[in-house]
Amino acid sequence: MLGKQVFFFHLRNSSKTIPNHSNNQSFKISKLRIISLSTQVRLPRMVAHDAILDVVAEDSIGRVYNIEVQRADNLDHVRRVRYYCAMLDMAWLEKGGSYEELPDLYMIYLSEKDLWRGGRTLYTVEEELNKANIPYSDGIHIIYANAEVNDGTEIARTMQYFKESDPMDQSHGALSKRVHYLKCEERTWVWQRRTSPRRCTQTLHR
Repeated sequence: MLGKQVFFFHLRNSSKTIPNHSNNQSFKISKLRIISLSTQVRLPRMVAHDAILDVVAEDSIGRVYNIEVQRADNLDHVRRVRYYCAMLDMAWLEKGGSYEELPDLYMIYLSEKDLWRGGRTLYTVEEELNKANIPYSDGIHIIYANAEVNDGTEIARTMQYFKESDPMDQSHGALSKRVHYLKCEERTWVWQRRTSPRRCTQTLHR
């Protein structure tokens, strides 16, 4: 649970350029300013399979983000991603709306293991029309990142940080301060509240 809290905080405070290992270019999410963020979002269906999404966020220009944190290695991850994207599309497009109203959707799938066994930290899904070398984009951007492989990239260092969440590691700026608060200061506050309410009040307002 702490790892998810750390990632959500990082998302709220980030403007990221994610390296694309397949063609040495960059997969860019520019001017990222999150205006809404919800966790454990349930998307119910009357006659179909429900979905509970780890986090759904929207930025200031209408892009939508679904971040999933998955430790299991025995699921059909690709079809899970497919279903979640479809569920979000249905939830976002109101009845009678135009397909043009569907927002750009970024599915960021974080796993403990290297699901693709390609020896990389990051994988991005790219599509094009067969043999025509023409990019095909439906507005869905799928990104897989794992904490198993450390390939020396910036995203790999960040994933290792998510994995360890060491409160003494202050190498990630505001993110490190948040981890220190969650693991040290907040827990100390709870302990003080249980043992000495007066001391807790003094610590809280210092």
